[in-house]
Amino acid sequence: MAADRRRDAIRRKVADLLRRVGEVVDPDGAAVAAEPQPGGGASDAAPDDAAALEPEDVTLDAAYFLDRIGVGWEVCVIDVREADERARDGVIPDAVHLTLAELSARPDRAPSDETTLVISTTGRRALTAALALRAAGHPDAWSVTGGFAAWRRAGGPVEVG
Repeated sequence: MAADRRRDAIRRKVADLLRRVGEVVDPDGAAVAAEPQPGGGASDAAPDDAAALEPEDVTLDAAYFLDRIGVGWEVCVIDVREADERARDGVIPDAVHLTLAELSARPDRAPSDETTLVISTTGRRALTAALALRAAGHPDAWSVTGGFAAWRRAGGPVEVG
């Protein structure tokens, strides 16, 4: 019962976070791209726990991240891009593939005991996911600034085909 209330509270927080960064959620919980709403944005976040974080609090530059991997920083990379985006642009080796909707519905699928880097096409969905993971108790979840394109520009590994 308490777990159900917690899960429902997390879903409400995630839906609220999605709206704040210009996404809308359909009744089934799937994220659908939308134009940013006036007055929206993560800076409007509520002042309680992780929802009060600003985007710069949960974002990492791709080059910085790749440098840290080079010195042994172990992470779990979660790619929240849709299947067609991954097929078109390639994938990051060993990344976990969960759409934003899947991750939002089941934040427990992300490891809470290790650094988690979330990546999307432009970084917008990754930011939403990183904020949602923080709200769900994953204190070391990060988003890649600039998304997959920034990852590629920084020389991050990509498998195509």
